[in-house]
Amino acid sequence: MTLILNNTEVAKAVTMAECVDAIEDAFIEVGRGWAMSDPRIDRHMPTSKEAIAQELGIPVDQLEHKILNERIAKDAYVEPEAFGAPLIYMFKTMFGAIHKTGIAAVRTSSEVLSMPVINGDLRYCKIPTGPGGRYTSLIQLFSARTGQLLCIMPDGYIQRNRVVATGAVGTKHLARKDAKRVGILGSGMMAGGSIEATLVVRPGIEHIKVFSPNAKHREAFVQHWRERTGVDIVGVESAEAAMRDVDIAIGATNTFTPVLRGEWIAPGTHINSTTPNETDEACHRRADVRVMTWWSHGDRFDADDYVLPAAPEAHVKLFPEGRKGDSPWALNTPQWPTAELGDLLAGKVAGRTSPKQITFHINASAGVQFAALGGKILENARKKGLGHEVPTDWFLEELHP
Repeated sequence: MTLILNNTEVAKAVTMAECVDAIEDAFIEVGRGWAMSDPRIDRHMPTSKEAIAQELGIPVDQLEHKILNERIAKDAYVEPEAFGAPLIYMFKTMFGAIHKTGIAAVRTSSEVLSMPVINGDLRYCKIPTGPGGRYTSLIQLFSARTGQLLCIMPDGYIQRNRVVATGAVGTKHLARKDAKRVGILGSGMMAGGSIEATLVVRPGIEHIKVFSPNAKHREAFVQHWRERTGVDIVGVESAEAAMRDVDIAIGATNTFTPVLRGEWIAPGTHINSTTPNETDEACHRRADVRVMTWWSHGDRFDADDYVLPAAPEAHVKLFPEGRKGDSPWALNTPQWPTAELGDLLAGKVAGRTSPKQITFHINASAGVQFAALGGKILENARKKGLGHEVPTDWFLEELHP
């Protein structure tokens, strides 16, 4: 039987500590050569508010109001400025497999997005155009032994946890053992997950500073996580204030403009960057140890290769001047990582060797993360009786593919 899970069931199936352990085990296998990932591939096609409104059957002048209200009703958030920027359809794929667990995972995302400029920074915003203000992004788990489809689940909960759990694994192996103070940029789901995951690997954390541009959202975030964790968490008025005098500096933003600056980082600090563009060159240059989650990840926007050929405006509208073909890292420059996470965990390279070193984990994407968490979720969900089973025969065929 094939198991179907929703996000609520996924959340019930696994703890953050289990996510961290599963990610760590997976990247040990990556380092040993017994797990694989394919590059993330983003494909872009133009769309518009008019086209979306027509398909949804509503007047175009009601689109923004409808979607924002549906998200507010779910206690979620969409940047209102997102509707003022050009909209693009994107189809994204990622793949990973782990020999030891026999799990292969494919993540597919069918999304509408925009890149508005908010407070002077370019942001990456997804528009929930599905019924009820929802998104369409799925994970399919396959048996790497028989090829059969094992499970289908949405990616929302895993997407958050695979990122923050990977960041926590980097923190576990690179941050100082006596780390007590954390600074975080961001107050969204990745920031909250980063707090939870960091406390798994460094339970002795005593103080956390948080900055995000939206003061109201920031303070609500601080209050929620202070009550949930019992840790002294405070909001601060600038990114610099959040990053100064901390042992662990975490970027959890959706910006394409550097907001975490190396000049603010003290010796001995560990930097955990969730997106490649949120840190400036000084972070890379000052770091003594730079670790990439997976260098061959391809986790950048190759718009030249994956944009509708007859509609180059998808590239022009979405990507500002100067980003065409750019990569955040270039060979033999200060940005180039010194190691991959799998090699670090497998003992092939050294991590921190001195309490004064600055370490930097570029926490980028890898498809193996979905196989790691998906496999653990499937295992636990079956034990707990979660989800709905449907006949695997529905997904099999007699014809030779």
